[in-house]
Amino acid sequence: MFNDINNFFYRNIVVRYKEYQDHRDKMEFGNYNHTVVALELAETLFHFREQLDGQIRPSWKQVYSVCPDYRLITNAANAFKHGQLDHPDAIGLPLISKSAQIVEMTVSTFFTDESGEYSNNEKAIYANCTDGIERNFDQALANVMNYWLQFMRDIGEKDFGVRVVPDEPGSVILLGKKQVLGWI
Repeated sequence: MFNDINNFFYRNIVVRYKEYQDHRDKMEFGNYNHTVVALELAETLFHFREQLDGQIRPSWKQVYSVCPDYRLITNAANAFKHGQLDHPDAIGLPLISKSAQIVEMTVSTFFTDESGEYSNNEKAIYANCTDGIERNFDQALANVMNYWLQFMRDIGEKDFGVRVVPDEPGSVILLGKKQVLGWI
């Protein structure tokens, strides 16, 4: 269908990432829309490597060595597609063995200053990984997206820019001061 890697990348990666960003940045909570769009993006980012010509296609381990978050989104995409992963990947036991380990959360951060108390609500997706570490899935998606954007530049294709890695929820600074009073 696509005879041009730039066209394929734009239509299947850049456009889908923008859709994901729109869902991520909306102040709509619940219904798992953010999670579903994020997992669909993870599938796209994972499978992009397979669309590359064999002469320029990096191996899975080559991508992972430069971008360790590639493993997380790969495991999440496969768990989303297959329901459960019960076999090791190229590194070992998968970080995600079932899609239920991907959790959309609302994080409320409370700030105080001389004028009073303020709150800020954000949503984020976390991966409750099998190694016991909770990872920010939104940051992982941005890191993998930036890996592929850099890859496209490195092979002499179109420069689609870079994407900002989202801040950790609760790191909002209000008037240069921050005091986190609690997480909900």
